[in-house]
Amino acid sequence: MAKRYITDKISAKTGFIGITHEGDATFIDSVKIGTAHNVSGDNNLASGYNNTVSGNYSVAFGANNSITGNRSGGLGANNAVAGGQVWATGDGNNVGINILNVGGNIVTAGFNNTVKSGNSCVMGTGNNLTNTQELQTVNTNFVLGSGNDINDVSEGIAIGFNNTINNNESVILGRANTINGSPAYAVGKNNSLSSFHDYAFGLNNIIGNSANNAMALGHSNSIDGPTSYAIGSSNNLNSESDYAFGFNNTVGANANLAMAIGQNNNLAGSQSYAFGRSLQDGGEDNTVIIGRFNATPTATGRIVFGTGFSNTGRKNAIEIQAGTNTQSGLLFKALQASNSYADDAAAAAGGVELGELYRNGNIVQIRMV
Repeated sequence: MAKRYITDKISAKTGFIGITHEGDATFIDSVKIGTAHNVSGDNNLASGYNNTVSGNYSVAFGANNSITGNRSGGLGANNAVAGGQVWATGDGNNVGINILNVGGNIVTAGFNNTVKSGNSCVMGTGNNLTNTQELQTVNTNFVLGSGNDINDVSEGIAIGFNNTINNNESVILGRANTINGSPAYAVGKNNSLSSFHDYAFGLNNIIGNSANNAMALGHSNSIDGPTSYAIGSSNNLNSESDYAFGFNNTVGANANLAMAIGQNNNLAGSQSYAFGRSLQDGGEDNTVIIGRFNATPTATGRIVFGTGFSNTGRKNAIEIQAGTNTQSGLLFKALQASNSYADDAAAAAGGVELGELYRNGNIVQIRMV
């Protein structure tokens, strides 16, 4: 094998001063340009000041870069690069793990990023991709932004600022979102997802540990039941297969298969539905409520038409339940509580409108004139 030595001449072929094979000054194994470099291995290049390059086919451009491994490189200052096919551009990046088949194939651009996840790409500032146990399975992540954390996971995507991903196959777009389930997807700000197959779009939505296959769209919705969906603002779903559309609707822990559409509705019974404002089922199951400020239904399985105006003035115009051969199933609570009129003239004087029902004692009549 030809002896290597350091030439003090400039190669006619490359124009670099370097380490050459004896008798062939045009073949350069490793090259140092600048001062205070520490270069070892084959076919490495250091340019600038105080760079360290080891392994093979690696390069460093700038100052105080440390490149360990094969086919890797650093451009800038204070970058630490380890492993195979790992590249860092910028300042203060700590990239790769110098273990075979672990923490390699990484591209990082920016400042003060820490990337220990293999097969990953990071662009930005202060991002952190951990691989605490240095596992080969922690890989294939992508980050664009600042202050994002992807902790010991694979197939995570974070685009934005200060987002956190703690489980596999999750995607975040926005700011200060946190995902603990897998897979899960968050778009917006301050959303928190803690179960599996969840989706949050908006601001300050929370999907809890028990809410698998859930979705929140809007602002400050909270879901803690599986297969539930909240669209709007400040809806709170706590049981299975619930749906809320609107504002400040609440579905209780035992109200499975319930639906609230509107504002300030409260359902505690299973398979109950509310359409309107400030409606409540009182815990009765299989109830349908339409209107506003209804009185609590007196039995389960009723259709209620609420006509109240406040929490202290709740009223029902009609309640309907399944009829039998002994009862009709039609309850006119408002009619029962109304004044009695002897005839149409008296009803008209009392404010009853044409075509409206009124009672004459316990006889129901229609005002015709």
